[in-house]
Amino acid sequence: MTTLTQQLADYQAGFKQRAPADRVAMMEAATAQLRATGIESTALQVGSELPALTLPDATGKPVDLKALNADGPLVIVFYRGGWCPYCNLELREWQRLLPQLRERGATLVAISPQTPDNSLSTVEKNELAFPVLSDSNLGAARAFGIAFTLSPELVELYAKVGNDLPTLNGNGQWVLPIPATYLIDASGRVVLAHVEADYRQRAEPMQVLRALRADGINSHAGLGISASLLEQTTAIGPVGAAVTSTTRRSRTRHRWNRARPRPTPEAEGCLSTVDGNFKLGHQRAVATG
Repeated sequence: MTTLTQQLADYQAGFKQRAPADRVAMMEAATAQLRATGIESTALQVGSELPALTLPDATGKPVDLKALNADGPLVIVFYRGGWCPYCNLELREWQRLLPQLRERGATLVAISPQTPDNSLSTVEKNELAFPVLSDSNLGAARAFGIAFTLSPELVELYAKVGNDLPTLNGNGQWVLPIPATYLIDASGRVVLAHVEADYRQRAEPMQVLRALRADGINSHAGLGISASLLEQTTAIGPVGAAVTSTTRRSRTRHRWNRARPRPTPEAEGCLSTVDGNFKLGHQRAVATG
């Protein structure tokens, strides 16, 4: 089975072949500028307590994160929106592995700034069987320290291809979360935190599952994953800490990287592309890079 990392890399490679070079360069520069703000290191850290948050699901029903966490470990995936192809690949991979996650007694939720109605579209499109929550007021993204305002260049680009984020998210703002995956143990403490300024890079779900398999994960609450477990899984430690593995000890920034075939832009009726940003015939653009 192809890993999520490989699926994301394949998609990125395809985009670079399709997109104008100046567009690619502009988006690369925007990512570098975002990373330079230090947002990865100022986001919620390993050892932190799960913030008290209640968000509506795709049907508008309020969901209390601490109540979910009371039932056992909680995996929280922050994604940008259903218009993002990288996000859809990520969500589908989590859906594929959902039975294994539940076997380990964990609950999975995904959070984006989309309105509940747009979150429902994401659920239906990707056939998701886990809660997809709406953070339109950006309270969750800000509580986790991962909210950022898009640069003027990105605002112009997104608006041009039809991704009107202020309307899609129902808050009038050009603000998104950077992709992030958190594992909260049964005591309510963050034990894994993968935060990545590059929207094309995501946590590898299998590595979260390996962490959940590890004996005594709750005994490490507030300490992150032990060195021995890092050796086995290439799991993440505190935000901004090195990712320890037998092959990547020199890295100072952590990165991890679906199972169903992804339709090609041509098959999706692509009229214009922006790193996977498909503007479909009579529909709103459904993906932006």
